[in-house]
Amino acid sequence: MPTRSVILHDNAVILDGRRIPLFSGEIHYWRIFRERWRTALQSMKDMGLQGVGVYIPWYDCEIAPGNWDFTGRTAPQRDMVGFLELCAEMEMWVLFRPGPYIYAEVRNLGVPDRATPYHRLHPEFLKMARGYMEAVTEAARPFMATNGGPIVVWQSDNEIDPSIPYFETQLGLAGEPGVFQQWLATRYDSIGALNEAWGTRYASFDTARAWCRPPVYDDPRERRRWLDLIAWKWDYIDEYANWVSNTFRELGVDLPLLINMFPGVGEHHWRRMQEAGNFIGLDNYPANEFRAEPSEHRRFIEKVRYNACVSNLPYLAEFESGVWHAHHWYTGPVSGRHYTLACLSALLGGARGWNWYMTVERDCWHDAPIDALGNKRNGLFNHFKGVLDLVKQHDPTTWTPVRNTLVTFSTENYACGKPANDDPALNALYDADVDYGFFDLEGPIPSTDSLCFYSGHPWLDRKQGERLRAWVESGGNLVCFGNFPRQDSNGAPFDPLGIGGPVGAAWFGKRALLKLGGREVVVTGPLAEWDATDAEPLTAVQCEPLSLEGEQERQLWANETGRVFVVGMRKKVGKGTVTALGCDASPELVVALHVWFGVPVPCRSGVSGVQTALFRKPGGVYTVVAVNNGDEEHTVSLILDPSLGIGESATVTVGAKSGTVVDLS
Repeated sequence: MPTRSVILHDNAVILDGRRIPLFSGEIHYWRIFRERWRTALQSMKDMGLQGVGVYIPWYDCEIAPGNWDFTGRTAPQRDMVGFLELCAEMEMWVLFRPGPYIYAEVRNLGVPDRATPYHRLHPEFLKMARGYMEAVTEAARPFMATNGGPIVVWQSDNEIDPSIPYFETQLGLAGEPGVFQQWLATRYDSIGALNEAWGTRYASFDTARAWCRPPVYDDPRERRRWLDLIAWKWDYIDEYANWVSNTFRELGVDLPLLINMFPGVGEHHWRRMQEAGNFIGLDNYPANEFRAEPSEHRRFIEKVRYNACVSNLPYLAEFESGVWHAHHWYTGPVSGRHYTLACLSALLGGARGWNWYMTVERDCWHDAPIDALGNKRNGLFNHFKGVLDLVKQHDPTTWTPVRNTLVTFSTENYACGKPANDDPALNALYDADVDYGFFDLEGPIPSTDSLCFYSGHPWLDRKQGERLRAWVESGGNLVCFGNFPRQDSNGAPFDPLGIGGPVGAAWFGKRALLKLGGREVVVTGPLAEWDATDAEPLTAVQCEPLSLEGEQERQLWANETGRVFVVGMRKKVGKGTVTALGCDASPELVVALHVWFGVPVPCRSGVSGVQTALFRKPGGVYTVVAVNNGDEEHTVSLILDPSLGIGESATVTVGAKSGTVVDLS
């Protein structure tokens, strides 16, 4: 059979010139009755799916060391070959997920008992894992798309991490020297250099101990110890991810390689994971209707946005389609409209493909649209089908985002306290419905056309700070609220933007009118005063607070009402500008700043709580995704940038806890 071409390009797999959008659903053939495979796959096709994601369980395929069953000779459910043959017959492409680890709520996270004494990079584990990888690759070889089969994507291991709770002693995190101490000896020139950085008195690297919690206080030495632990994790994961990918390549896997990750940033360095494969995907299981935490919906969209910033194909490798039993306490029972809301929110954030996990239910699982016998649960099934109908109608793999706003992103910052949880700029942009992309300070330098907001801690890695300054010097406009870099990650003074800082106290409970050119906007919170001697001053006029306790307090406030003070500044830095404001970010303020800088927001909702994003499709068509995380249906008047040529407004109706996709003419 002639060799076929399979590449990852333009948000899809290209198979001999044919585009295959990567939307699939997970099924574990080895956990359901063999005689129900066809029924389950047909239900998936009826939903509109053409792709299947599937784990291969090492621990179950290995009958004894070196004795493998991939054909069902010892048990029908082990017939991987038969399942792949059925996928080929039913013309369904496959996302092949062979591990070695699969997690999947199974014994030993999917590895056999003999492999459990060894962490992932232990020579004995690598030897055993390679033997399994050789066997499963050989069994699956005829089914690779390059050989005419249904497998178009191959996953390298699963949610790669050091699995610290199971290997603390070997890794050097439980009182005895191990992998971590060996790594420290390569990171620092001497034990003296380590002690200086950490503020410790260790006699040797063998006695050094990891700092295994995020810094509670803004102590530079505590921060350095935590960041060193994070850096070790990233190096460990990076080394193993490259070993797995390179081994599969060596064994003849010539398909696009996927690496999937936890949704948080502290465990994985997403950009380095991208370098170990062809694309990366998040695993995400939000609470039902995003009700667990006030900012959960915003943070979900932001994770997808950052994946879109880094991955060659923005992807959700495990996208909630039900939930495993141990996580049910967090999510609660998952509703049909939640799936619609989550999927449309993912598309809004930039996702261009996903694998629903689990589309077909199995043991220890709840709220999937297809049960373990392959039967449809119509109440849920119809929501999934509705999403796929929208995907088929609008083809998001062809969309290009239309946005003029950026937010800075530092992986170190996020790993050390996750500023996304309470960052004022991110909250304000979400509440104002201003769509944005990320300026990854370790990635390519973006164009200077966008207005950029600083998000992060008041400390920043020096190389990242220098990249940020270079962007401004080349013509970028950066805005900072309160937090801006004034230390490096080791705690040394570092002011790459030349901001300096406020000179007056930040008094709480204030309210003022900030002047931005010919406009005024109300600002609140602790308002700091600035010295703008070498910059353009931004002045504010103090107002009465919104709440007064009687006429006596009104008279007292009159003493300060009308006072003019400098609440920020804008200064030239090369060809660009840096603006620092000593006030809280607010939806009104971020919108006013866009107007002040002459940077239009392409599309914005006129209703609080409704999020939108605008995309351009081939042929000059514009598409808007609108999602409503509220409990009431809204008819929304969209505010459009007139320069786009699609009018100044449009109207869409969005159901409660739902979303929609609409083409604009």
